[in-house]
Amino acid sequence: KGILRFKCCNTYLNDSNVAHLDSGIGLKNVKQRLKLIYPKSHVLKITDEDNYYDVNLTIDLNKSHNQ
Repeated sequence: KGILRFKCCNTYLNDSNVAHLDSGIGLKNVKQRLKLIYPKSHVLKITDEDNYYDVNLTIDLNKSHNQ
């Protein structure tokens, strides 16, 4: 129906280098690209709880990319 839903879940170890995963350059680039390509037609939600990352992305492909 023109709605793209993407979900990704991942565990991590506290001992690994995860202190800045939510603010890394890769994530900043993804957020910026989503704003440019799908303005006002996407929702990106990332949660971090108990050594577990959960990423949910929803894009309404029916909306014009020029809004």
